Amino acid sequence: MSERSPIRVGIIGVGAISQVVHLPILTERPDVDVVAIADADVHKAEALSRRFNVPVVMDSNDLLQFDEVDA
Repeated sequence: MSERSPIRVGIIGVGAISQVVHLPILTERPDVDVVAIADADVHKAEALSRRFNVPVVMDSNDLLQFDEVDA
C-alpha cells in the first residue's frame, strides 16, 4: 500500500473555534499539513502563526489562490 501525502489545509478565520479546536487538532495530525491561515485581525493571525508554526496570509483571497492548498 502506498503512503499518501498529507492533505494541505488553509484556514480562513482564526476565531475562538479555530484557536481552541481546529488549529490544535489539525496541526497534530500526521495526515494534515496546515499550510496557511488568514484573518482580518492581522495581530491575532500572527500570534497564532507563532503558536502553531503556521504561515500567515494577510488576505483570504490570496489563500484561496495558493497552489499549495488542497482544502
